[in-house]
Amino acid sequence: MDVIINSDNSLPLAKYYRQMKHFITSLLILIIGSISLQAKSSAKAGQYTVVGFAGKDTLHIGKATVKNGTVTLKLSSYQGPVQLIPDNEAYRSIRKHLNAVFDIRSHAAFEAAMAYVADTLPFDVLYTSGMWKDYIQQWVSFYANTTSDEKVFAVIFMPAVERVMARTVEDHPQTAIRLSKDLFEFFGQYSLADASERLAAYCLALDLRDAELDRLCIRLLNATGLLYKPAPTIYKTDGSILVDFPLQQPVLLVFYETKCGHCDRLMSELTRLSSQLEKKGYRIITLSSDKDKSLFEQQSSKFNWADNFCDFKGIDSPNFVNYGVSNTPVVYTINEEGRITGRYSVMPETEVKL
Repeated sequence: MDVIINSDNSLPLAKYYRQMKHFITSLLILIIGSISLQAKSSAKAGQYTVVGFAGKDTLHIGKATVKNGTVTLKLSSYQGPVQLIPDNEAYRSIRKHLNAVFDIRSHAAFEAAMAYVADTLPFDVLYTSGMWKDYIQQWVSFYANTTSDEKVFAVIFMPAVERVMARTVEDHPQTAIRLSKDLFEFFGQYSLADASERLAAYCLALDLRDAELDRLCIRLLNATGLLYKPAPTIYKTDGSILVDFPLQQPVLLVFYETKCGHCDRLMSELTRLSSQLEKKGYRIITLSSDKDKSLFEQQSSKFNWADNFCDFKGIDSPNFVNYGVSNTPVVYTINEEGRITGRYSVMPETEVKL
């Protein structure tokens, strides 16, 4: 079998991302067990890391050796396109640094590691390295673990993000777009609303020309403007009113998705606490972004409160848009006067005291 994988080590590694179509195999490869596959290649002699793809994440698949115009791929079970990443100094440096950041023991080591990420780490190389998700999450969590105040987090973390974006956006705009979207995802998981607001405003100012990112940024900025304002009306699928505020009692309004790990944990906790919440006078209202009716009904049948709804439009539901919800879970607290008093992603962070 001939599989042509174009690769040119004389080019900066950054260009591999832009020229992905030139060095992804032209066939879908189905590999059962662990085997070696030999194919003709225009890649230069040397060692390569082989990565595959699962959505927006890259997967470590194995190693490849190119010799005398033939590439030998040593792969485990995998179905999908593969990509060769030259096993050069830039790649090895990223791997070495990622291993090191898990073992930081001093403030000086932390400062050095974070300076490397902000000013040196080639994010375009990181994107195709198979280490993207781990690296970004570790980067966010290190800063998040230094303070419990989300406003302080935004102050210390966003300058680092802006330094990364400033040196990445011009030559590698798609990498900058992917970084922005993943940061929003992690900010949501850590309930870092101030950082989300600052990043949204920054991305819109950059004019990254990505419609999905623009919608995400605008929705996040809309959400930050809701605090202490009257809660938007919740509508049914046909446009009629489902819930109109105020309800003359405090409300816990939860946006979730079935089969979302963070959502499942939140909904389990909410189920456990529901009787205590109701004794405190709270009305629980949950809105799902599910698109599968049977999945929604199966999950919602386990809940012990009455107000659980879904219009099966996903996060494009008018209710999700009106409340600025772009990822789940999100918890809003609403007072007796119908005003929003807080936005959270986990129950312990809410002002609800049980």
